[in-house]
Amino acid sequence: MPKWKLFATVAASMCVGALVSAWVGQRAVAAPAKASLTALDYQEIIQLTNRYAYGIDTCSNNGYDYADVFTSDGVFIDNNSDEAFSKGGRVLAQGRDKLAELVGGGSKGCKTKLIWTDWSPL
Repeated sequence: MPKWKLFATVAASMCVGALVSAWVGQRAVAAPAKASLTALDYQEIIQLTNRYAYGIDTCSNNGYDYADVFTSDGVFIDNNSDEAFSKGGRVLAQGRDKLAELVGGGSKGCKTKLIWTDWSPL
C-alpha cells in the first residue's frame, strides 16, 4: 500500500473518530441527569409512611393526623374491590374532613378507632 493511501486512511479515521467523540460528548452533556434520592428523602418517606399508618390505627387528632398526610385536596381512591377496579377506581374520600371521617374521625370526633395493624408479639 502506498504511503499516501495509508496516511489518507489514518487521517480519515481520525476525523471520523473525532466527530463521533464530539457527538457522543454532546449527547452525554445534553442528557438529563438521572434523579436520585438522598438519605433525607428516604427518611422523610419513612416518616410519612409511619404517620399514615399511625393516623389510621389510632384516629389521632380526630382523624386529622391521617388526613394531614394528604394534600389539602387529597383523594383516597379504592382500586382494591372488583367493582371499583372495573370502574377505574372509586373515590371514598376527598378533602381533609372526608379523609378524617374515612378513618372514623372528623369534626364529630372519633367514635371507633380502626386498629388495622396487629402489634402483638408472636
